[in-house]
Amino acid sequence: MAVTEDESVSVALIEESKERIKKFEYVRFRFIPGTKNQAAHKMAQAGKHFDSPMFWIEEAPERVTRIVDLDRGSI
Repeated sequence: MAVTEDESVSVALIEESKERIKKFEYVRFRFIPGTKNQAAHKMAQAGKHFDSPMFWIEEAPERVTRIVDLDRGSI
């Protein structure tokens, strides 16, 4: 079975995460349903439309803070 590029990237991220986790005394993971994390989902969807990485310095764009505020209210 051929490995897709997405699977290859996922495997690399998981392996890097496992190595980084070893540097902490305590790590806790929690599942957060997508309905409770719309900010991350919407930013990931928007990021698909750019050819290069996008980031902001200091303040997040207003549209991001609005979505984050909505997420906070749904937890």
